[in-house]
Amino acid sequence: MRLSIVIPAYNEESRLPLTLERVRAALGASDREIIVVDDGSRDGTAEEAARAGASVVRLARNGGRGAAVRAGIEAARGGLVLEMDADGSVDAEAITRFADHFDRHPGVDVLIGSRNALGSVVVVPQPFLRVFLGGCFLFAAKAFFGWDISDYTLGFKMFRREAAADIMRHQHDAGYLAEAEIVVAARGRGWRLQELPVRWAEYGASKVRPWREAWRSLRGLAVIVARFLRGGYAPAPGRLSFSAAKRRTTGLYDGLGWPSLFARIRFFTAPYAGLEPHVPREGLIVDLGCGYGTFSNLLGLMAPGRRVVGLDYDTVKLRHAPRGLGNVTFRDGDVRTAVTEPADAILLIHVLHHLGSYEEQEPLLASCREKLKPDGRLVVCEVDRRPYWKYLLGWLADRLLYPGDDIFYRFPEDLAPILERCGFRVDTIRSDAATPFAHVTYVGIKR
Repeated sequence: MRLSIVIPAYNEESRLPLTLERVRAALGASDREIIVVDDGSRDGTAEEAARAGASVVRLARNGGRGAAVRAGIEAARGGLVLEMDADGSVDAEAITRFADHFDRHPGVDVLIGSRNALGSVVVVPQPFLRVFLGGCFLFAAKAFFGWDISDYTLGFKMFRREAAADIMRHQHDAGYLAEAEIVVAARGRGWRLQELPVRWAEYGASKVRPWREAWRSLRGLAVIVARFLRGGYAPAPGRLSFSAAKRRTTGLYDGLGWPSLFARIRFFTAPYAGLEPHVPREGLIVDLGCGYGTFSNLLGLMAPGRRVVGLDYDTVKLRHAPRGLGNVTFRDGDVRTAVTEPADAILLIHVLHHLGSYEEQEPLLASCREKLKPDGRLVVCEVDRRPYWKYLLGWLADRLLYPGDDIFYRFPEDLAPILERCGFRVDTIRSDAATPFAHVTYVGIKR
């Protein structure tokens, strides 16, 4: 079975039928199951779910949303598992879009729906008090656990089955805060996350009492932080979380002066956490324009099955790039002369706009395609003009770091068609949530 949809429900007999109708309309006769977890309801929730053709898991008493989601995922049989709210606040079109994204990006383990990411649409907003208190909680969660996630609490997340089972074994909160803890547990356990925008609307009266839930959230966040500090979300043996890999990578450059500072700056300015899941975990990976080798070494640390080759013309930077990793090497040259066997992936991270002209960009992309295996990946990270203030910061940084150089930005409406013309199937992905600059990632699959 391809997909299991888990819907926790407590006294939802009035809103649940319409949600199930929307889900069925969006998915048609696809290979899926719908599991409604009746969380000790006192109304006809279970009967409405059964009448609509959903499988029903009954809990004897009301244990909270987190407990209901865990019970539903334990019963799920699909290779992909989605947990979503009973009120259907997220437009059901996202279900197919998220599942298709997993098919195109095998390195992603968890997809997080976001109301705050670029491209999201809030049709009917929440009342001001809930927005304000939710914003305060989101700021606190980001401060503790990372700024690259823009929406910790939305009840719309899809997992690969193995990831879902592991995360749920390490997710303990039974109530409202379970959604945030899922993100913390997934990241701590070393699963690879990505956010996607959704279309969202507030449907009907919410059961959330803002002031009561604000106090519970604050107390629950303290518990999650304490559990995190005690190692409660530590990854399994053999799996390295991104935060641990980041610490180890920057540690490789300790004592080198500017290269050491630069490695730390790059983790702040470049969306490495969002880029890494799109790089195959095995095979030959070519990092073109690798500079000091920060990303090359990170990739080697996170997946020993990768053979990473960093290429750059700047021999001064290349002298500092080798950091003793057996699966990472560096060479002076370009993709046309230095790559002598077909690659599984080629990376162009902030490279294209530093070429000598616009005319040089398409030939380089075509050369990369020639050096890839069938279905090989080209991962390009470039600049966007949205949000505009981040674009301005990026433009200023380029002018300060490369005075006198011409900069040749290509934006999505221009670069995506060029990649298609060069023979790639292209996904364009926003990747600037935790960085000061406007980034776009293009993942091209060789046709």
